[in-house]
Amino acid sequence: MDQLHTAVELPGVTAADALRAFTDTTMLNDWWGGQLTFEPRPGGRYHVDFSQLGSSLTGHVVEYDPARRLVFTWQWDGTGHAYQVVVDAEEVEVGAMLHITHGPYTDSEQDAQERESHEQGWSHFLPRLAEQVRPRS
Repeated sequence: MDQLHTAVELPGVTAADALRAFTDTTMLNDWWGGQLTFEPRPGGRYHVDFSQLGSSLTGHVVEYDPARRLVFTWQWDGTGHAYQVVVDAEEVEVGAMLHITHGPYTDSEQDAQERESHEQGWSHFLPRLAEQVRPRS
């Protein structure tokens, strides 16, 4: 099964601060444009309402370590196939690096379209995340 892999470098921030971009309501809204409901425990809700799109990402937390990792399921509007998103944060020389793994995808035409859509989405939104996540003064 295929996985989508991407990453973004965040100079001057810690791994924990980088990961907060996915768990802090205000930060997530600034770069992703959605209203987050996040319950920071396995089985807790991970829901992002994109009212401007008329859709919501619905999912659940699979794993959460505030210093280094968030794993959640991804499903549009609670229907269709559920994917998994793994966000790993690590310290690097310049600050932090977020590694995103999204999938798995099958060889079906539907999954090929979903993978392409997710890849385009991450390519668009991760640079916005990098603009929003700044070192603390």
